[in-house]
Amino acid sequence: MKLGGFIFTALVSAILGAVVSYSAHDKIKALIDPPQEPLIAIVELVNSCQVPDSAFVVMDLGTGIRVPFVNSKARMRTFDGSSLQIQLNPKYPDVTFDGPKQIAQERMTMSIDCAQSDRMEETFKALRQQLGN
Repeated sequence: MKLGGFIFTALVSAILGAVVSYSAHDKIKALIDPPQEPLIAIVELVNSCQVPDSAFVVMDLGTGIRVPFVNSKARMRTFDGSSLQIQLNPKYPDVTFDGPKQIAQERMTMSIDCAQSDRMEETFKALRQQLGN
């Protein structure tokens, strides 16, 4: 009789758990995976390199959207918590550069420092040659 009572209790608990989970699905999902809020990020570029700002774009790593810098600023529609990164403009495919990643904010500053490493200096040297500077 004890085994029958245990099975009955387990069965009722499973059914109640399934009903509660089904009815509260949206609330449970919001706790586990909260929806991302839309955000317009205004990114200011601090460029200490001898390369024009037009050679760079800011990229949303989640969506793949790229926005060029105009007068050292880029305005991008993204989501709260998205990762943004400075990259070279795709019109310069022969040179590669990926800047540091930052979490999107409404107003933010992203910096490029060519003096950080020899590898970076060589990258920008190649880019300056491609641009004709």
